[in-house]
Amino acid sequence: MRLPIFQHPSLTVLVDDSEAFLARLQRELGDAIATRAFGDPQAALEWMREQAGIGNPKAPAVVVVDQRMAAMTGVGFCAALASHPCRKILLTGAGDERAAIDAFNRGVIDRAICKSDDDALDQLADAIAALRDEYFLALSDATVPPHALGDYGFLADPAVARLVRKVSAAHGVVEHYLHAAPCGLMLMDAAGGERLLAIETDGGMQSHHEVARDSGAPPSLLDALDARCIVPWFRNGDGMYDESVGERWHRYCEPARVCEGAQRYYWALFET
Repeated sequence: MRLPIFQHPSLTVLVDDSEAFLARLQRELGDAIATRAFGDPQAALEWMREQAGIGNPKAPAVVVVDQRMAAMTGVGFCAALASHPCRKILLTGAGDERAAIDAFNRGVIDRAICKSDDDALDQLADAIAALRDEYFLALSDATVPPHALGDYGFLADPAVARLVRKVSAAHGVVEHYLHAAPCGLMLMDAAGGERLLAIETDGGMQSHHEVARDSGAPPSLLDALDARCIVPWFRNGDGMYDESVGERWHRYCEPARVCEGAQRYYWALFET
């Protein structure tokens, strides 16, 4: 369980040559999952290839395709998208099990869901959510390999991932981006509101203390940093204390909360 360096609202493409089935599926998935439906698989292929650029916010993260279509099979459709980074879900019916297993074993599809299952819709919604996360992790790893995260190693810590998901759920967050100075994530809700989730380690807090001390900071700030009871975000270029802050340092700090993971993290949420 890791976090990508960025994640934003994404599109799920639905492909089937039955317009009635597509309309029902979109209605049942609801507004929580943004979808675009194609009744023509060839048109869907052409559109998806046009949107395949890395980091393109319009690029679909997940495609859901029915195995049984007149123009081509769902497996054939997914095979034609082998180089596309989207995750692929195959909808199957009776007699499609062998084709689905073979496609999964060859890496052509990521999931298969039987349409006749009583909980097929719940399975599909869960699979879309899980594969969307996988999609952004793959893009993240292609941008910054995990071994090169440096000060952003918290992204690989499951405890921080749980924290971010909890904070995101509480504040209706729909996208996030890596933030430097201080280290953390910029969180955005559906209305465009922004919050900074600052995440510091003991090493980061010590750096704050040393810079503040060398810049002549008030003893009260040094004591608070030493006690790890605050997380600062001084709104200058590097996020560190400078002499212009002076005694007003309280304005730029929030109470520190602790997340215990692979190491101890001190975090705070700032309204921007």
